[in-house]
Amino acid sequence: MSKIKMKCKKCATLPINGCCIVVEYVGGGTLQSYLSRHTMKKKLPLDTIIQLALDVAKGLSYIHSNKIAHRDVKTENLLVDKTGRVKIIDFGLSSEFYSLGLDPYPEHISRSKISHQIYKDRRPEIPKCCPRPLSDVMKKCWDVKPQNRPEMKEVVQMLVAIKTSTKRKL
Repeated sequence: MSKIKMKCKKCATLPINGCCIVVEYVGGGTLQSYLSRHTMKKKLPLDTIIQLALDVAKGLSYIHSNKIAHRDVKTENLLVDKTGRVKIIDFGLSSEFYSLGLDPYPEHISRSKISHQIYKDRRPEIPKCCPRPLSDVMKKCWDVKPQNRPEMKEVVQMLVAIKTSTKRKL
């Protein structure tokens, strides 16, 4: 603890009895940049896509179990570490329960277009290359009636089932 305090004193001026927040360094960039880098080269493998979605769903399930809603889930607020695991950041709009939405599209679809379509009870077109089980999860999460949307723990279960079934096929 004293080493942390000394390090903080060297890099910033803290008030007496001030505090320092120490967070994990996540050097892989945002999920948005990760998807842009990887989709430019070639499509990501299905197991990677499922793992990314599962990481997000598990993280959201955890915060929801603590009665917290993130309220700003988007690819810019998801970081990818060096091992390809996703970390949720920016809880600035967080509040007590409940808001749900996933951002499965990289930057090539404008966020204003998505927001406008969702507002008008429409959803963006799901790419034809998206496997049906994943598109079914997205459609359930996008249900017009919030009470019909699955809880994140259910989304985790659905994604685990998809991951398990795709491993059996390989």
